[in-house]
Amino acid sequence: MDIDQLRNAWQQQEEKLEATRALNVKILKELKLEHTKSKIKRLLCLPVSTLLFCCFIICYATIFIISNFGTWYFVFSGIVILFFAFAFVFSSIHQLRIILSLDY
Repeated sequence: MDIDQLRNAWQQQEEKLEATRALNVKILKELKLEHTKSKIKRLLCLPVSTLLFCCFIICYATIFIISNFGTWYFVFSGIVILFFAFAFVFSSIHQLRIILSLDY
């Protein structure tokens, strides 16, 4: 075996090693990415449940205001509850938008 054949064999082995290393890095990134995606999907639970609960509160507060329209302090209480429920709805939508816009 002369020196040129030895260099060619060495070069081929180096290329194979580099390809294997690149494949290992790619697989490791995919595994970490899947783990991260599953953790972020768990983060969606709280804003979605808050959104649904606050929509229910908005409906109930609206019915409460309509049924007690003659008494000012009931109407005022219902309006305060509506204000905070809408604030929570917008906050939940904002959180969902941020979580769903993450680029992996």
